[in-house]
Formats: sequence, structure tokens, C-alpha cells
Amino acid sequence: MRRLLWPLVILLPACGQAVFSPACRTPEADELARPVAAVPDGRGRLLVVNADTDERYCGGFIAVRDASSGAATAEAVLVPVAQGFEANFPGGVTADEKLWLAGRRYGSLIGLDIATLEVVVDVPEVFADRLAAMGNDRLLAWTAKTGDPELIWFDTTGRELGRVVSTLAPLSATAWDPELKRLWLGFAGAGNVQFVDAEQPDVIHTRFPRGVGTDHTISGMVWHNGVVYASDSAAGIVLSWRSDDGEPLAAEPVGRSPGALAVDARGRLWALDSDGAVLRRDAVGWEVVTAVGRPTGLLFANQMTWVLDYASSKLIEAGS
Repeated sequence: MRRLLWPLVILLPACGQAVFSPACRTPEADELARPVAAVPDGRGRLLVVNADTDERYCGGFIAVRDASSGAATAEAVLVPVAQGFEANFPGGVTADEKLWLAGRRYGSLIGLDIATLEVVVDVPEVFADRLAAMGNDRLLAWTAKTGDPELIWFDTTGRELGRVVSTLAPLSATAWDPELKRLWLGFAGAGNVQFVDAEQPDVIHTRFPRGVGTDHTISGMVWHNGVVYASDSAAGIVLSWRSDDGEPLAAEPVGRSPGALAVDARGRLWALDSDGAVLRRDAVGWEVVTAVGRPTGLLFANQMTWVLDYASSKLIEAGS
């Protein structure tokens, strides 16, 4: 007897889409699931990016929280490409009234309308390992996924403006100087820093501030009042130099392994430690403000300091 063999059809997801578990569910408004980044939206809200690596929900999602209280203010918004985000999330920046996310696993660079959180830009096959905003009209992506490390520039419609081979790797931190329109680049492996100017983004300038060398690891950067600060997690110090001429200013011992850096509204420098400590510098020196399991984000909004804890899936108030 002849048997009829039915063809096996396998439906694969399109670029930027995720394969959902049949047991997944939509997150509740007050839930977080492996938060990897958060940004203030300028409307009194915090937009918290959740990777959902345990796949309890139907893909990664954006949770909307009140910037003063941390309370949920709207329903969570599913963003399928966010399911590819990891703890060392490369993006989560705002430009041109959009929240920009970079999916390392699925490759897409997506822009969401910051008011409605609807996807309005989707650029496939970018595979960004790091994403930064250059002011309000340009984005820079660093990628090593498709061959030699590259820096790629986009406008806020998603149009590629150019690319250049990155001479150092991996890019681990960035800091935007709004006065000089200059983006500083910090590298973990090479221990050096570079910068690109918005007018000539394809020209990479290398600087060697005192204390930075091949035996150091740049883990975080921030600009404030003409000065660039960079954390060296290997040496346990925070370096600083002038943004205009690269003149070194200090190499402050922290006593721990500082990572991400940020400056609050009062001009105080904050740092996240790899062991979970949240550090703040005052007139005396560095102090531990609080500790969390695995910090993945540090931000300031409405005079409040917020920390994301990847381990406990919580948004934690760290001070004011």
C-alpha cells in the first residue's frame, strides 16, 4: 500500500521576531522580568526594558513606572525583539522622541514612539553590541557580530549614514559631550579611549589619559560639566579628564570594582559595583549607599535615584 507523505513545513520567525512558548503569558502592569535598562521619558515616567530570559512572558517587554514613586502607571508593552536582550544590554537610549533598543540576538535596531511605545522604526541585521545617542538626531552602534568590529551611524529614521572599522574592541562604555557634540568611547579589552565628533563621525581620535593603558578595563563613562569620567574596574579607580583637550585630571581610588557611572542633579558621581554595591562620591570620598544582587541599570529622574536589579527583577530606590 502506498503511503501519502505530507510535507513538513517549518515556519521560521522573521528577523526581529521571537518564538514564544505556548505557556507564556502577558505580564501584569506591576511585573518586571530581568530588567536590563531604564530611561526617563521626559513625561514623568520610567520606561523599564525587561529581557524575560526565563521566557515566562510572551517576549521581552517595556514596563511603565512613575518616576517619583516607581509605581506602575500603564499596562506593560510587549516588544518581541527584546527577548534577545542579555544582562549586559547594549542599548536603551532616547533620541527624536523615540526609545531605541538594539537586539543582539535577533539583530534589529528598533525605535519606539516614546509616547505610545509603538514600534515606528525597525532596522534589521544591525546586531549591535553597544548603542549610543549622539544628540537628538544621530545614533551610533558598535558591532562585532558580522566580522571586523565596526562603528555604524544612523539617523533617527533608521537610515544608515556610514560605517568605519573599529580599531579597538570591545566597546564597553560611551559618554556624550553635548557642548562639543563629541561622543567618547571606552574599551574594555584595549584599555584606551577614543572619541568621534558629530560633524566627522568617521574620523576616530585616540586619547591616552594618564592611568589608562592596555592593563586596564574601562567599564563605565559619563560626561559632566566639561569633564569625562571613566571607571576602571580592573584597577578599582575612576579616571577623569577634560573633554576639550584630553588633559588628565585625576585617578581616584574607589576600593572596589566600579562599572557603570552616572551623575545626579546635584553633581554627585555614582557608580555600580560588580559585586552589587551602589556607590556615591561626596566631599569625603566614595561610600556604599546600598547593595543589590546584580545591578544592570542606574538612572536619575524627578530627583530620585533608581537602580535595576537583574537578580531579583526589581526597580529599587537608592536615594534622592
